Amino acid sequence: MRIVVSFNTFFIMLCFMFVSSCTDDLHPEVLDNIFFDDSNELKEDSTYYKITSPNGGETWEELSTQTITWESSGNLESTNEYVTLYYSLDGGAGWTVIDNYESNDGSYSWTLPQVYVTNATCRIKVKQQYSPYIEDISDGNFTISASGAQSDLINIINANGGEAWQEQTSEDITWTTNGDIGGNDVYIGYSTDGGNNWNDVVNDGSGNYSEETNDPPYTSRWDETANNGSYSWTLPNFSDTLNNCIIGVWSSGNTALYDMSDDYFTINCDPNYYRIMHPNGGETFQMGTERYILWESGGDVGSVALYYSEYGGDSWYSIDDNETNDGSYVWSVPTLQSDNPNCLIKIEDRSNSGWLDVSDATFTIADTVIFDFDMSFETGESLGGWTFGGNWTADSWDAYSGSKSAVCQGGDGTLSKTMTVNSGVMRFFYKTDFYYSSCSDYLALKIDGEEIFKVCDPTTETDWTLFEYYVDSGTYDFEWVFEHYYSSTYARIDAISFP
Repeated sequence: MRIVVSFNTFFIMLCFMFVSSCTDDLHPEVLDNIFFDDSNELKEDSTYYKITSPNGGETWEELSTQTITWESSGNLESTNEYVTLYYSLDGGAGWTVIDNYESNDGSYSWTLPQVYVTNATCRIKVKQQYSPYIEDISDGNFTISASGAQSDLINIINANGGEAWQEQTSEDITWTTNGDIGGNDVYIGYSTDGGNNWNDVVNDGSGNYSEETNDPPYTSRWDETANNGSYSWTLPNFSDTLNNCIIGVWSSGNTALYDMSDDYFTINCDPNYYRIMHPNGGETFQMGTERYILWESGGDVGSVALYYSEYGGDSWYSIDDNETNDGSYVWSVPTLQSDNPNCLIKIEDRSNSGWLDVSDATFTIADTVIFDFDMSFETGESLGGWTFGGNWTADSWDAYSGSKSAVCQGGDGTLSKTMTVNSGVMRFFYKTDFYYSSCSDYLALKIDGEEIFKVCDPTTETDWTLFEYYVDSGTYDFEWVFEHYYSSTYARIDAISFP
């Protein structure tokens, strides 16, 4: 294929290369707004916002009223333009709206939120209300200081700052009281975002639903607990590790009496991950056949989308955009124009595109694949260590490979073998003919007694079908179990491979 590039296009490409190499010398607002005019001359677009206060280094007290100021230029100068203002308590990772429809007049009188714990990682963002949504963020962090309005009568001991707790475990929240706090009960709340939003800790058995508030305590919904200095809290399930967590304890008789954690503590989460096991590099899949995509996952992950690439990851094609996260998917391998050794699989969480995995290396989709088998039950193969229990035997009535296969018919039975294997994929082919689809008769694979695979339909004779499963290195008892209902039903096993 021949590509023709005009001189002007080539010049523009060179200019962009030059701009990208000079980022240390250009002001951010200038760099963000460089463009080419109709004559292909490099220009600076003077359309921008710039926050002037707080822009980094300031200290403002919680609940005080301060003025946010910013400049605008170009097409944004008109006060007919509107902006949305935000603040962040975590250096810009998350944002809370201050005002979502503010006139672009360059200043805004802001009553700061109550943060309870002095926070030195705060920022402001101003964003254009309409497309193209031009925005600016404070150049550096500023501080919102806690005012010290908490009571000396209540003193939180745990978690008081610096602790690291684990989601879905039980931890003791402890506190002391000194003097009369106006009653015998307290409210206990927690915040995971530096004090913006709060939820009830105490659960009276009815569950803590619809109890979030930004003005704690939520006395009409939160449950009270005895002021005995300790409460065992079962932490909820979270999606990501939370570093800005606070505990609060309030007198239920006088909510003006309260105490907060002196500093943030952390709630750690189980890691959220996917890991593709197969194909993960080096395998060969035959066009037009069905092969297993296998993966493992952990943490708070959910349904997944599956993709394949024919070009080493440069582009992706959908396999299934809503697959249950059960660790396996039977993929109808596409038919390509020729053998392709540059294929990859990608798995991605449907609710968080940042949780994903891609095959470690490329695999091949080919027109023809030849399997290596460890056992095909052929004449001359050693059956040492194999146990043909019940009605299992080997005959030559049917086979996937060669002339013989293992079969169980007219009765129950277990075919078994203890094997030491490497990490990798074990596979076998099976063929069945069942009488009832209610699983009165079935074929199952058990590994060390755990049922890994079970099939009990259709109620007609099937073609030979592949099953694949990833195992870690070790020694295992492999068992193929057949339960029959009717004398003519059967199951066959052939072409077994161990990693």
